[in-house]
Amino acid sequence: MAASQNMPQSQLNYSGQGDINKGKFHTTTINGSSWGNSHLTDILLYNKDRAPETDVNHHQPITGGIKFQYKLNNVWSLESGLTYTLLRSELRSGGNSYFYKTNQKLHLLGIPIKVNYIFWQNRYWQTYAQAGMLFEKDIAGTEITDYYKEKQKVSSEQNSIGIRGLQYTALCGAGIQFNCTHHLGIYAEPGLAWHIVSDKNIQTIYTDKPLNFSIELGMRLSW
Repeated sequence: MAASQNMPQSQLNYSGQGDINKGKFHTTTINGSSWGNSHLTDILLYNKDRAPETDVNHHQPITGGIKFQYKLNNVWSLESGLTYTLLRSELRSGGNSYFYKTNQKLHLLGIPIKVNYIFWQNRYWQTYAQAGMLFEKDIAGTEITDYYKEKQKVSSEQNSIGIRGLQYTALCGAGIQFNCTHHLGIYAEPGLAWHIVSDKNIQTIYTDKPLNFSIELGMRLSW
């Protein structure tokens, strides 16, 4: 069983109004629109000449899972399992009185495949290096937008979103493990992850910062 925390988060600020995944809205998008068509249109029209701003925040990913290790010999082993990752992003766009907020959540299941090499060990402790790949699939995603007029929430809408295809991540790192028994150990693993983004239509921390540092803690079952 494992849980990891990636260190970085990403914040973006720009003038004008925008969307997490579509970027900045140009003023031409509301030319010819009239008040009352939609809450979004009202907010865009109200802030057209009021210098609105957009803030996007991609939160740190949170990952948990279960992993198994198969020992090839005294120093080499293969590792795999199943991981779950939550990716969260938030947006606030508009002025002081008329604005909207978007909360985006993506749920990913992954299968890691790693090779571990033990370069020192005794009866209870071992230190090792590792490298491999993580293959992830987006299984669910939601985007909830709340609209505010005169600082009062007037409406909310929810849409399903998703990352197309598989997400690939190259992994490398080191670790230290305390062996509670011959088959069960407690470990800590600092490492680097390079996220190869295949679908850039959905913006996450991976699209903005593909290289991440993480620390993983957990228990490992070996046989």
